[in-house]
Amino acid sequence: TIAPPDAETRRAIAPVICYPNDSLPQPDLGLYTQALAVRPTFVAFFQSVADRTNAVFHAGPVKDMFRALEKTCMRTQDRWKAGNVHDVVRCQIVCASVAEMAKTLQLIVDAKGQISINACKDRFSKPTKGGWTDVAMNFYFRADRNRHICELQLCMKPVAKVAKPLKSFDVYQDFRTHFVGTPEENQQRMDAIIAYCGAHSPEIMTAAV
Repeated sequence: TIAPPDAETRRAIAPVICYPNDSLPQPDLGLYTQALAVRPTFVAFFQSVADRTNAVFHAGPVKDMFRALEKTCMRTQDRWKAGNVHDVVRCQIVCASVAEMAKTLQLIVDAKGQISINACKDRFSKPTKGGWTDVAMNFYFRADRNRHICELQLCMKPVAKVAKPLKSFDVYQDFRTHFVGTPEENQQRMDAIIAYCGAHSPEIMTAAV
């Protein structure tokens, strides 16, 4: 790459620090230290459960640190505290039938000597507005002195099969990030989207087809 003619002039300009380093929120590194310590136990336990029920186990990557920081920022109380981040260590178990899922759930419940369940969401009884159904659990391992809270997602094979090619999680990520803010800010963004769609509707419909 050839440097521009005014390269030396540019280098001589002092940088502008938009966000002083000493005022930026710091990620909870202790949370990630605990997560990495318990993850091998977590993976081994749920891989064993899936093997016993013929379900498919997917160990998710450790949660992105910037996403965790974003989640703490969105708290209305105790902002920047990581007390609401319960999915740094997470996995998904995909079941081929209701019977398989029931067996998987029973094995988890029977393991109460090893894990302590903190919360459970039943989205089969009450699916999301987008139609997603699953069972999500938050828990910690009793042998873990840190009691680091992990997350398990149980879903049916047809749901998981559709979610990936449609990139539903990518759409969710974009939507969630775009609509962070106050109701007034969100309304402004929505108005802008509606105005854009109205002005470009033929092009949008052509792209969708």
